[in-house]
Amino acid sequence: NNLSQATMNTAVSDSKILVNFLNANGENTGAPLEVPLDTTTAQLQVLVNALLGAEEKYQFHVNDFEITDCLRKTLEQQESSLSTEKAVEIRYEPQAVFRVKAVTRCTSSMPGHGEAVI
Repeated sequence: NNLSQATMNTAVSDSKILVNFLNANGENTGAPLEVPLDTTTAQLQVLVNALLGAEEKYQFHVNDFEITDCLRKTLEQQESSLSTEKAVEIRYEPQAVFRVKAVTRCTSSMPGHGEAVI
């Protein structure tokens, strides 16, 4: 355990790490990239959209841990050892986009009860 903690401290103390982006099906998006550990989810969005030539919002996960703030915090939460020579696999999934249309007018109404309801 001390050895894995030392490996993690060494990897996390470095300013950059190799990452490999995988889609929801586990397919590789491209070659591994070297990114700063302080990369935020917004910056990961820009990277993936540039790689895919798309304009979507994504959720990012490392070993089933969602990246909510920056890559460094997510990697520090994990118990596993990190290596600066092996790429960290980041899975991305499109976020569900819900579009709600505003109600502008009522076009029909429901009839009420003709008698008392018990």
